[in-house]
Amino acid sequence: SLPSYKIVLVNPGIHIPTAEAYAHVQLVQHEKNIREIINYPVQDWKHTLKNDFETGIFEKFPAIAEVKKEMYNQNAVYALMSGSGSTVFGIFEKNQNPHFSFPENYLLRTFDFGA
Repeated sequence: SLPSYKIVLVNPGIHIPTAEAYAHVQLVQHEKNIREIINYPVQDWKHTLKNDFETGIFEKFPAIAEVKKEMYNQNAVYALMSGSGSTVFGIFEKNQNPHFSFPENYLLRTFDFGA
């Protein structure tokens, strides 16, 4: 259940025009429906819940891929680029306090899911 987690949002300040994001999207036919996947434990999302925009965006903007990689380096339970980018979110155990060393122009916010 999500109340036992917190979410960290990181925006590296990269503007991705919508047309460009859609030009590079690589759609994949997924075996499972998102409505089914979100009922899985959060720990299982890493292998089942994907963002088809990531591959093309990460190739064009590797700094965004690095943000996601750093989320996992800091022990995120799950991390994903939000929509067509460039914000990346990580879900962490509530008692975790990740320490990021992103450049100063990166916007970073942490939120609790609730009690």
